[in-house]
Amino acid sequence: MFHVRVWQQPAHHCFGSGCAAELGRWAMNRTMTPNDWKQSGHLYLWRYNDPSKKFSGWHMTTDGEGARSLVSLVDLFLHSDTDAKRTLRLTAPTQTELRVPNFKKKADPAERLVLEFVAKEESSWSLSAEGKSCTLRIGHSHLLSLRAG
Repeated sequence: MFHVRVWQQPAHHCFGSGCAAELGRWAMNRTMTPNDWKQSGHLYLWRYNDPSKKFSGWHMTTDGEGARSLVSLVDLFLHSDTDAKRTLRLTAPTQTELRVPNFKKKADPAERLVLEFVAKEESSWSLSAEGKSCTLRIGHSHLLSLRAG
């Protein structure tokens, strides 16, 4: 069984005229599909070797640009009525991402994450790992939860 805990490093928030520009770009790109999406920023995914119960499962975080990029992919999935799949580049976590007080276990990072949107299975959610690759099959309702943080 896999547990995913998702948290995000502080990101820059959109205020003022910058928001309007971002919304304008989104409106111009309404016909984009998940296949048109280009990843930016950093996404980190790891689990700890020999973890305690408290830190078992998979851990994921992003930098600000990575969070915006991942949200834009989730939005494209949410507006799609067909199955879609994207492979995400992962960055090996540094001590900044791994910092947990009084916890000295070694991290085992994944090297790639495959996101598979399953359009016809509303509540689909499964995470599997093989070697250094993880695959997350996810339906609409869980994408909404993931997007909400």
